[in-house]
Amino acid sequence: MNIHIGGLLGKTIQGSSETKKSDKGSPATGKAATTAGTGSTDTLDITDQAAMLQSVTSYLATLPMVDADQVTRVQLALNTGKYHIEPFETADHIIDQELALARADDGKDDQE
Repeated sequence: MNIHIGGLLGKTIQGSSETKKSDKGSPATGKAATTAGTGSTDTLDITDQAAMLQSVTSYLATLPMVDADQVTRVQLALNTGKYHIEPFETADHIIDQELALARADDGKDDQE
């Protein structure tokens, strides 16, 4: 059975498989796979949104995990005693973030 995958950032991937696929359509595209046995072709079209997500994911993978310049600035400030932390302000920010996460989590429960 031939397999054709289209819409993957303009690339076409082809291969073969001996496994029969079900006749269920894809929820994203509504296109059903052909299941007529040996010699048939299964088709999977990647939605524009999925292709964009893959593009963004690929781009993000090229970015550094850490801002090295920021790390250097903070290290210099720590070493010279010029890095000051306001504990109450930091605590307020942590609480605000936790409350925002709790509200976002509550919103998920409502949608389910």
